[in-house]
Amino acid sequence: MLKNKELKETKETKEKGITLMALVVTIIILLILSGVTIATLSGDSGIVNNAILAKISTEFADYKEKVEIYKTNKILEDIEFNEDTLTAGKTTLTYENKLEENGNIKTIITDLSDKYLDKFIIIKGELYLMATGEITNTEVEAAKLTGIEIMPYEITEEGELLSSNVNLALQGGNGIVVIPEIVTSIGNGAFSGVEGLKTITIPGTVKVIGSDAFSYNTTLENVIIEDGVEEIGMYAFKGCTALKSVIMTDSVKTLGQEAFRQCSSLEEVRLSNNITEIKQYTFNAVSLINTIDLPQNLIRIEQRAFDGCTKLNNIEIGKNVIEISSSAFSNCSNLSDLIVDKENKSFLVINDILYSSDKKKIITLLADNKNIKDLIIEEGVENIETGLFAICKNIESISLPITLKSISGGAFSGVTTLKTINIPTENKYYKVEDNMILSKDGTKLIYATPNREEVIVPEGVKDIESQSIQGENIKTVEFENDVQRLKNIVFNKCTNLQNIILGKNINYINPNFKSWGAIKSDINITIDDENKNFKVKENYIVSVDGKEIITFIKNIKNLKIPEGIEVIGSHAFTEAKTETIELPNTLKEIKNNALEYNLNMKKIDIPSSVEKIGDKAFAQCSNLIEINIDKPENSISGEPWDAPKGLRVVNWNG
Repeated sequence: MLKNKELKETKETKEKGITLMALVVTIIILLILSGVTIATLSGDSGIVNNAILAKISTEFADYKEKVEIYKTNKILEDIEFNEDTLTAGKTTLTYENKLEENGNIKTIITDLSDKYLDKFIIIKGELYLMATGEITNTEVEAAKLTGIEIMPYEITEEGELLSSNVNLALQGGNGIVVIPEIVTSIGNGAFSGVEGLKTITIPGTVKVIGSDAFSYNTTLENVIIEDGVEEIGMYAFKGCTALKSVIMTDSVKTLGQEAFRQCSSLEEVRLSNNITEIKQYTFNAVSLINTIDLPQNLIRIEQRAFDGCTKLNNIEIGKNVIEISSSAFSNCSNLSDLIVDKENKSFLVINDILYSSDKKKIITLLADNKNIKDLIIEEGVENIETGLFAICKNIESISLPITLKSISGGAFSGVTTLKTINIPTENKYYKVEDNMILSKDGTKLIYATPNREEVIVPEGVKDIESQSIQGENIKTVEFENDVQRLKNIVFNKCTNLQNIILGKNINYINPNFKSWGAIKSDINITIDDENKNFKVKENYIVSVDGKEIITFIKNIKNLKIPEGIEVIGSHAFTEAKTETIELPNTLKEIKNNALEYNLNMKKIDIPSSVEKIGDKAFAQCSNLIEINIDKPENSISGEPWDAPKGLRVVNWNG
């Protein structure tokens, strides 16, 4: 940016540059007229080709001169003008992140033939020749002679702006990213984790914003999504903790899961009315927003879509909504005003409870229930799902109805004070023993109240269901030999758990059975020596042959996988807090989601023995900046395996 004394000097320098450019072109023309052939163009038609080259060079030089004059005039109009923000193409002209109405590259390059103009683009104030199949060798040579560069950014012929270190140069020093109009999609992870990014305008020429495109940019404050953008991918703006405002037009049709998750400063959101689904965790932990207008054409709100929006106090369910997950508004502790459109036939609100229209399913409890101690669920209710009681922070007893057909431990997620559960003996599906909810036949543990230090699973229980064991009081859990299966997230927030004892008949262990901060660093897990499926090896539960890691046991800063391990199983290291993982030369496969949500890992070295890496192996590893692979390029398919920062973190060293 130029000011005062620099202004005159800059103008004079540019004028000298333009004069020098004209002199170079003149010399080329004189050489041609004298019969001298440029070295790169020889043969019988050399003189003709040189004449064509001279003519094109003259026009290119005129183009470049016009760009320099335009920028100089802009500085004369406003000494604060930042030419680094100038971008122009066939249909748009922007600077300072503002769109000039009806402007384009011809607005800058005026009164000249536009024979070649469609082959040029201005990015960050520089004129570039676009490297497409339509560019001839003569045009490339003319560009070189006149000092015009071939566009350096990595953009595919289909218009995808790739995740690469080269493309990071599209960010200016003022924190603004300039998206060229030739871009039709922003690649996965293209600008994830970029430092200093403040404002983004997505032009309407972009149809798709890829997954993780701008995630984890902690300085990003404003996002403007212009008319024409159709799809916002999953995790697109996740973890943008300084983001305050998001404005989109009705051209957007798809909003991916977790798109704005953990945007803790977000206060203003304008959603497209043509979005039909708010997907899971889309606005999870967006703690400052107090109201949001749902799209007019909305049909579905998925699980935990607004979970943890603690200031959200009012919302209106439109007439077209037919499905709402019971956890959609869990932990919305101030949601007190929920209005259902009169024309909506799927839901109704009665006494601060949102029901399905037939009253067989409770969707959510509103804020007025948060201080209740004794809760009675009315007869007729059949389904109670995940997150329903999360708002009940002081609850001590719950009475469930005879009509109940479906409930999960997840319904009690976050409940720490519950002591007593009542279910009538006439209920056909569930029973209560020692304040534990069991299936009627006693084969499934659904939920155990958290007011105990030790959980001894009753005889006959075969399945330990998701989130069945919760609470900071619990220290020891002992499974009888009848137990065969541990489901997903069995232990929820059991932060003082010390001992888990697994019997000889366990034949299925979900690798995420201990997620959500359930396990402390000095946990002790034992498996009966007679178990034919699993065993404990060092810090891992592994297959009985010792070849596949099922899951880790303790969170250790630096992990070393034992020799002999051939497979790292799906979700084996989900949510691990390790910084480094040393892989053995015996390793052959890293399965889907194997290392997902490992937030501390910055790099990982993949040995040459690895033959396969599964989809999403590195999903949401937000600080991962290096995946070093000791193999030839592209010898393992699927790169970058959902790493948030995309292709720019993958290094082939074979």
